Amino acid sequence: MVKLIIRYILFGVAVSSVLFLMLGIGFDVSGAGELEDFFISYTAGALGSMVIGAGFSISTIVYEFDRLALWLKIIINVLVGFGIFFLVAFRIGLIAVLAPSWVIAIVIFNIIVFIAISVGYYLLSAREARSINEKLKELETEN
Repeated sequence: MVKLIIRYILFGVAVSSVLFLMLGIGFDVSGAGELEDFFISYTAGALGSMVIGAGFSISTIVYEFDRLALWLKIIINVLVGFGIFFLVAFRIGLIAVLAPSWVIAIVIFNIIVFIAISVGYYLLSAREARSINEKLKELETEN
């Protein structure tokens, strides 16, 4: 279980770091504004991004518990992930309280990333299940 938690944390840190860099590059290339306004402190932004990624990914441990319904697992995952996101984002100044349009844009961006990662896991699980079912059918036909 400890190895799984460490793997989740490292995955979350890696994904969030890449997204942080892509977002910064996007702002720089598009000329959408001064990067200083968005990244008040590069170190705070980078570390905050890592904590947010770890928070979103560590909350996926809930999917390891078979007794909970899937809808409840998703709600727990989203609430913990977004809770950590908002706590850290407001603390490091990533989200300005006075700019509700930024809050909405960031929430939409995070929902899209969350959905993309969830769909990826779903497709991976479906492929693995299909492979296992094919192997079981082969074993049944051999006997």
